[in-house]
Amino acid sequence: MVVKQHAFLDQKKDAKFWDWCLDDLAVYDIPAVIDGVRQFSGWNKVAYVGHSQGNAQMFLALQFDPKLNEKLSVFIALAPAVYTGPLLTTFPVNSLMSLKDTSHRKSSLHV
Repeated sequence: MVVKQHAFLDQKKDAKFWDWCLDDLAVYDIPAVIDGVRQFSGWNKVAYVGHSQGNAQMFLALQFDPKLNEKLSVFIALAPAVYTGPLLTTFPVNSLMSLKDTSHRKSSLHV
């Protein structure tokens, strides 16, 4: 299951295409992937095996929509990345923050 385009935004023409954050992945992408796998496979419940950020997305998705749990048979979290620690104040992020063009960081870093 691969989707190569946004439902209504053009990645080459709309800057809003790139204006997303982890919450958006949890609210829109995770439920869409789960429903897509359920539809494709014909199974009522699916197993979700995530790694790193994929786990953070699922933890958030389950927080935003607890009923999503009813569509899962199991959630296996490998190397979950749920705490960034001093990420925003250490290299390389602190160096990126000083760049003139800040369009790449405004939404995802809530700056």
